[in-house]
Amino acid sequence: MPHTLATAAQAMALPASAGWMALLALLAVAAIGYAAWRNQRARAAAQRLLAEAQRETARREQEFSLLIQGVQELIFRTDAQGNIRFANPRWQAMTDQSPETARGKHLSDIVLPECRSTIQALFAPQQPEGLRSAQAQVRDQGGSLHVLEFSVTPLRSRDGQLRGFVGSGVDITELHMAQQRQKEHLEFTERVLEFNPLPMHLTDVQGRFITVNKAWENFMGLPRSQVLGRTCTDLLPRAQAQSCTATSAQ
Repeated sequence: MPHTLATAAQAMALPASAGWMALLALLAVAAIGYAAWRNQRARAAAQRLLAEAQRETARREQEFSLLIQGVQELIFRTDAQGNIRFANPRWQAMTDQSPETARGKHLSDIVLPECRSTIQALFAPQQPEGLRSAQAQVRDQGGSLHVLEFSVTPLRSRDGQLRGFVGSGVDITELHMAQQRQKEHLEFTERVLEFNPLPMHLTDVQGRFITVNKAWENFMGLPRSQVLGRTCTDLLPRAQAQSCTATSAQ
């Protein structure tokens, strides 16, 4: 009798065990399916983000391209030796050649021969890091001379290797001409002052001598090397210093 009961219990346990196994199998399939669904959703979300990032990058590149195309300055990129890899349309205004023809040319090729060594020095390996600048003359397609200020900045990889340079060329012809006129005016004023037969001097707002002419040196008996940067009080007796100071104030 006990043997019969045990056999019956075993017979009942087999279907129950099979049911649990089937349930576990269904749960495993469901878990795998859910994981696959989540992975698919994650991939779809990642693809949407990637597509959005690519669209944003394309938009920014287009905006940057329009900006580069529209500026009046020469914008360029070179390799480590200074050979041009990209130039904006300003290149054509300067050289009467399309920007595509700039590729492979050295930046110094567009300046006057006497200025080439100055531009080549911008790309010298021993130059310090950071912005490098130099002025050079360029002749445009109409034959007119322009003074440009070229500035370049090194581009380096993460390991510090020099990849090239980005830079610009700004036309400073008008500024250069104004500076030249001012320099010529100052030189003329200095010559007039120097050869004036009357003793003359100039001082700053603190009363320090900026310059004296030859007649002043002879009259005062003081060489300008001992005078410049000093005041009347530093150099002269009190009464004479007061007269000198009053004259300077006028």
